[in-house]
Amino acid sequence: MARAYLGWSQQDLADRVGVVLNTINHFEKGERQADTKTVNGIAAVFTGAGLEFANGGVTPKRVSSYQLDSYLDLLDDISEALPQGGEVLKHCVDDRRSTPEVTKKVEEMHRTGIRERATIADDNDFVAGDPADYRQIPAGYFASSEVVIIFLNRVAFFVDGKALVIVSESLAKVFRDQFEYWWKEGKVLNGS
Repeated sequence: MARAYLGWSQQDLADRVGVVLNTINHFEKGERQADTKTVNGIAAVFTGAGLEFANGGVTPKRVSSYQLDSYLDLLDDISEALPQGGEVLKHCVDDRRSTPEVTKKVEEMHRTGIRERATIADDNDFVAGDPADYRQIPAGYFASSEVVIIFLNRVAFFVDGKALVIVSESLAKVFRDQFEYWWKEGKVLNGS
């Protein structure tokens, strides 16, 4: 039911959980019991996508939010939400502001399979990662925006040293679509 509600194929779920397609197929058919790690992974993916399980059914969670005290706390939250890897979209970022601790944490996240794509100002050529994962957007637009980070069904607004994370599938889709627009329109760095 949860997979159908989200419009995911078995392959989509397998990719998000980090298992092979047959594991999901056999589990759903009841042909094989999944181990605790796999069951917990499936539950975490569905919960992260904004679903709740109650009374033998599945329902979308209401919109919720929480605040984190630092950018490092936000990176920890992303790591916990994406234990099997996944994608994080970072809109209007500037890697020049990253502390050594942040840089180290991002590198650790990359090793666990978390991929990032980011938009930066077109007057900034400094990137901490692979230039192919960045697009430059007009500095005028960049200056009028705050850092926005999108992952799973969450949108994080990073302002004044704190992160406000809103959990909402529809809001995440709006910001993901905006990011994709700027990604498509943005300038590729260094001709890559």
